[in-house]
Order: sequence, then structure tokens, then C-alpha cells
Amino acid sequence: MTKGTILFDLDGTIADSQTGILNSLEYMIEELALPTQTTAALLKFIGPPLNETIMATFGLDEVATQHAIKTFQAYYEPTGLYQNELYPGMIQTLADLQAQDYQLAIATSKPEPFAKKIIAHLELTPYFSGVYGASVDETTRVKKADVITYALNTMGLSAQSESLVMVGDRQNDILGAKANQIPAVGVSYGYGSTAELKKAGALAIVAQPTDLVTVLPKALQF
Repeated sequence: MTKGTILFDLDGTIADSQTGILNSLEYMIEELALPTQTTAALLKFIGPPLNETIMATFGLDEVATQHAIKTFQAYYEPTGLYQNELYPGMIQTLADLQAQDYQLAIATSKPEPFAKKIIAHLELTPYFSGVYGASVDETTRVKKADVITYALNTMGLSAQSESLVMVGDRQNDILGAKANQIPAVGVSYGYGSTAELKKAGALAIVAQPTDLVTVLPKALQF
């Protein structure tokens, strides 16, 4: 019997995925002759659903957006997804939480097959009871609220009867958790700002992974 379940976002929460995602975006932009973007603009792609950010940034319709996603994935799947680095202290944090009898799982807007490959590549598979993500086309199940619902349903969990908490670095993580009636803890070391996380309604915000070991047990009692 576990004390509760902790859902983790992936990009910007477990691992720094900036290099792989930015390289994939630059490949997509060059291949499709899309307008060049600043690094700051490209960083905004990390976290939110990719299809929504592509449409908003480049003004593409749904068909063109799907083509752009496939072009992005043509670089990302064989190369970009392996350009990830764990945040310092993350393995110890996961081990400590697991040792305290918490169930850990991934809930990400990244396509599920890619997320599973990243977790395996980072040698984190033993820490997570499941890895749940978006559909490969990034349209039918991509919003964080939908991914969390899918994760809970697959694990047979209910916000009304279990202790649950979501951990993430962007507002969509916090809002997705709230839509599922579970509390959320923000991490300021990722790609979102403290102001963004506070505005979204994060129960608490931590500055480094190791802080989660003390903050998450308290959040699960909320």
C-alpha cells in the first residue's frame, strides 16, 4: 500500500531537454522555410502542447501543423530525444520518495513512446510505475489535463479517494492538475517562471529537485 501517488512532468521537471527540442525546432524551421525564431521564442515551445505553439507562432492551419510536427519528429525521434540531461539531485530525489513508499509516474504532453524512450535512456525506468503521455499525432491527447486524466484512469486512481499531487514547471502542469481536482507543486528550475507558477495556483514552488522530498509529502496531505 503506497502513501500516495506523485505525477511528474518530464521536460523542465525531471530533465533538461532544451538542446534536443531546440535542435529539432531549428531543423523543422529550416526544412519548412518557416520564419527564424530567437532562442527565447523557441524556449516557449517547451512544455505546452506542440501543435498549439506551432499554430500560434507560425499561423499554420491544422494540416500544415501536422506536417510540421512530423518534420520536427523526423529529427527528434532518432536524435533530439536523447539530448537530455537529468537535473542535479534528481535520482536521489526519486530514490528518496520511492523509499518513503510513494508511487511515482510520468504525465507529460510529449508523445508517450518518446517519453518512455527518454525515461529508459536516462535509466529511470525502475523509479516509475508508469509513463503516460500524449498521442503520437499530438492532437487527440495532448493537453496536460487530458494526459493526467488518462494517467489516473490507467492506474485506476481517483482524486476523490487517493492522495495525489502533480509536479511541473509550467502553468499547464498546474492548471491540468486543478482540472483533475488534485494539488500541484511547481518547480522554478525548469522553463516556467515563479510568477507563472504562482498565477496558475501552485500549492508550493521549489527551487531544486531535492526540496521535493520534504515538500511533496506535505502537499499529499492537502
